[in-house]
Amino acid sequence: MKKKTIFKFQSVTCKLLSVVFLSACIVFSICVYYSFAAVPCKINYQGRLIKDNVPVDNTAGIPMIFKLFNTATGAEGEKVVYSGDVPVYNGLFRVVLDLEGVNWAVGEAKYLQVIVDGEPLSPREELSAYPYAINSHLLEGATKEYFLNTSGETQKKDGGLNIMGNVGIGTTGPGAKLSVSGGIIRAEGTSTPSTGAGLELAYDGSTWSDILSYDRGASAYKKLRLRGSEIHLGRSSTDYVLYISSMGNLGIGTTTPTATLDVDGTVSIFGSWTTKDILGNTLRTDTFYQVTTDGFVCVFNYCDSNKAYIAAYTASRMYTTEAERLADIVLTQGLPLGYSRYAAVTLPVRKGDYWRIAFAEGITPTLSAIRWLPIGSGACVKQ
Repeated sequence: MKKKTIFKFQSVTCKLLSVVFLSACIVFSICVYYSFAAVPCKINYQGRLIKDNVPVDNTAGIPMIFKLFNTATGAEGEKVVYSGDVPVYNGLFRVVLDLEGVNWAVGEAKYLQVIVDGEPLSPREELSAYPYAINSHLLEGATKEYFLNTSGETQKKDGGLNIMGNVGIGTTGPGAKLSVSGGIIRAEGTSTPSTGAGLELAYDGSTWSDILSYDRGASAYKKLRLRGSEIHLGRSSTDYVLYISSMGNLGIGTTTPTATLDVDGTVSIFGSWTTKDILGNTLRTDTFYQVTTDGFVCVFNYCDSNKAYIAAYTASRMYTTEAERLADIVLTQGLPLGYSRYAAVTLPVRKGDYWRIAFAEGITPTLSAIRWLPIGSGACVKQ
């Protein structure tokens, strides 16, 4: 067959081509749905070759070359996708074009050039829509490892996953980098959700990072548990402010607590001395007071010419009878006989209990004082 012989090449009609390429698309989709097995990048191409208006018949094969180009003319992007002898039966032939390695971006057209026995046929055929289905496992040039496997109830992706926007779990409108509907798990800047309850990991955008258990709908804090064989709270990996050992001992300033509470350093538990009640009035004798925290009532009494006497009372009730007073009184100082002019009492009082101080009836002390020393911060409330 001479090169000057004019071949008339007829590709299968557009309708038939559509069916062929559509079939490739369906096969590819099925493969992706059931597994991530490698999908062949091939096109089952069929055409019809006519010479002098007569279908060519050459079962031995005619040399053919198929090339892809980026443009309808010119050599840009030239790539051979098939080269070899192709049997032709009554004008019809079939060629499998191998598109592996073709850089074919979404929305980009390619042009197919067919060369029969050294003679380029024209015009080039534009391949546009259906071949993209064959390239769908190489979306944007990426391999299957870059995409989520949605073939089952549980989604999976090999390798890392970088998401620049918000991720919602149980919600289509996430307001944080990670938002969970029905329970909060968040790690973000100044944005604060208005609904949901659960654990929050928050950052104010400049200074503070917070861990809190909170119900946003009820504007209320919830219980928070920290569990572990050991719990460390510190300013660095070696400077632990608080440590709970596996034995249940609490260490402050130490990681080797040997007692239920082991403090390495000073301890300050008292508030400030005061001679006033919660309203700013001076503490008085023969008056009931209720305390809002644990603490101590300290009393001093000096009588220049008489025996000093102090009766200190504290209980969970205020007595109304002499029998109740005598049953609840905890401390008296002063002798029924003798001439002791000094008396002093330190009376421990529990939070919520009452106290009352009395001096000897009918004797005015030369000098006396009543002071309240709270553990922490607390006050005396006159009854």
